[in-house]
Amino acid sequence: MVGNYEPIETFLLGQGLTEYEARFVTTKEYLARVKAYGKKMNEEWEQVRYMAWTAVRMSGRVANNPPKRPQELFSLPTDKVIKREIVEITENEIQALKNIGLIKG
Repeated sequence: MVGNYEPIETFLLGQGLTEYEARFVTTKEYLARVKAYGKKMNEEWEQVRYMAWTAVRMSGRVANNPPKRPQELFSLPTDKVIKREIVEITENEIQALKNIGLIKG
């Protein structure tokens, strides 16, 4: 077997499978289980954030600016938007890349 199977087995056993059942889980099934687990955890954190936001707004202890959205209370890793930007390169940079063999031409 290539790699370390222990973290995979630990995850599968935590999902309620027996050791015997875990041995026969395919890669595709494992990845589907991991994806579903991540989605479930994110949904649970969304619920926690919404409940905390509701509690903060209803408590009356917030000074002047109570958070208008649950996302303003605290952020989750799934809230982050991946930004991609296009970087233009000059002719000199293109020539330098050609000289070191990274661009053919």
